[in-house]
Amino acid sequence: TVYVYAGTYPESIAFIRDSVTVMGASRDLVKVIPPGSDTVCTASCRANIRLWNLTISNPQIGSQGVYWESVVNSEIRGCSFVNCRRNAIVLGVFERELIYNNCIDSTGNVGIYMYYNTSAVHIVRNNWIDSNLVRNTGSHGISCSLLPNAVTNNRVENAKNSGIVTSGTFSSAYDSQVVSGNSVYNCGQFGLDIASSDSTICDSNTVDSVAKNGINVSN
Repeated sequence: TVYVYAGTYPESIAFIRDSVTVMGASRDLVKVIPPGSDTVCTASCRANIRLWNLTISNPQIGSQGVYWESVVNSEIRGCSFVNCRRNAIVLGVFERELIYNNCIDSTGNVGIYMYYNTSAVHIVRNNWIDSNLVRNTGSHGISCSLLPNAVTNNRVENAKNSGIVTSGTFSSAYDSQVVSGNSVYNCGQFGLDIASSDSTICDSNTVDSVAKNGINVSN
């Protein structure tokens, strides 16, 4: 575990080994501001990594707050992301991730973006996006592509496009996708946009003040 004491750090974070935790004193006390146009936190082909309790602020044009690819059994918890020029959190080709209790404010694109590589089908699965606050995004608040994941208890405000988007195809080998307990307000398109919706459980969500349908379901 790497403990990060209170302060402002002009640094980037790269996970180059498995089973590493970077833990800030608290997101109110630890601020990481990247030098130049670097993405602040990167990881590739890693397992059991953790990013906890710090603020990532002002990634510049062309960079992300977090960009992890081919990562399994890992967490982003208790962090803040402020003024990200592109996406705050980007995860590609991964499984068993927990994205929990983060605060994302003001992004140029998506707040939390999970995507899949077309050459690596059936790799985005069994992830949990829970209890995050996402607001003032330049595109969707949360976008989650392909296969069963849980998107629960999040609050999305002021997304330029839809609040929460799920898409992709499902295999009977996996459990259902769950979209539950979320609150979505003041979005420029749909509140919840559930595409390719076989085996999706959509329950106990609150949607208000969106430009189009509160819930849009399509195949």
